[in-house]
Amino acid sequence: NHTFGKLLPSQKHGKEHPEYYCMIDGRRHGEVTNDWFDNEPCLTNPDVLQLICGAVEQEIDKHPGQTTFSVSQNDNDKYCRCPDCAAIDVREGGPMGSLLSFVNAVADATARTHPQVKIGTLSYWYSRKPPATIKPRTNVQIQLCSIEACMIHPINDSECKLNVAFCEDLRGWSRICQDISIWNYNTNFLNYLLPCPNLRIMEQNIRFFVAKQAKGVFMQGAGNALGAEFSDLRNYIMSRLLWNPQLSAARLLDEFLDLHYRRAAPPIRRFIHLVHDNAEAKEIHRNCFGEAEHYGIDEAVV
Repeated sequence: NHTFGKLLPSQKHGKEHPEYYCMIDGRRHGEVTNDWFDNEPCLTNPDVLQLICGAVEQEIDKHPGQTTFSVSQNDNDKYCRCPDCAAIDVREGGPMGSLLSFVNAVADATARTHPQVKIGTLSYWYSRKPPATIKPRTNVQIQLCSIEACMIHPINDSECKLNVAFCEDLRGWSRICQDISIWNYNTNFLNYLLPCPNLRIMEQNIRFFVAKQAKGVFMQGAGNALGAEFSDLRNYIMSRLLWNPQLSAARLLDEFLDLHYRRAAPPIRRFIHLVHDNAEAKEIHRNCFGEAEHYGIDEAVV
């Protein structure tokens, strides 16, 4: 997950050492309200590397049975644009350059004392594209995130530009890393209660990730809410497919509806198909943030 805010909290260091944090438009973000949304570390500062290596060591000591520890960007786009960080990013074709250089350095330090431990980082948002020349260390795990990908078409749909771009990045990472896991999105974060027409693609997505030798797949639903549109149904299909990717999502959907809703299953099934058919007919391409119209929810659905 997003861990720089925990490993290098600005509330602790920012006032006295603003140079530890990102520079944007010539200003350091030393003091912010929320690190996760408003801050990233300066990844070429040697003191930052030392502090985060120390924080990771403390985490390893606290959790001796854990085999992977996260050194990952916060949930924002405020990566450091200072001259040193920018030089690496320009050379490597994007901000993953400075990020992976830093993560590799943490992994090198960790390997000297804990060779059995892996350092995991997110390839997410601005860092999704693999770097031009830098390769992850053998004890680095990449978790590739599909937040920009389309939820209405399968992830390997060659006619969906959003998904073609994701698959290109996956191929790029596969050429330089043998330990890739996937973070896949399966809800609408703008409105958890709107119909979300993604139930038909989960089977194909999971099989694709397995075929590409992903070490693990995390299917994110509405984790920060008590529930969402058909959340029990969606969780059922996701968990069964993760356990056995050869199962049929259509049969799992019918099984859940029949057992859970009983006599109410037929009209609920018709509604689910209406929402999905409508979105597919409109040839919509949308990720996990959208209003009703972005998922084909029109007068026919209403």
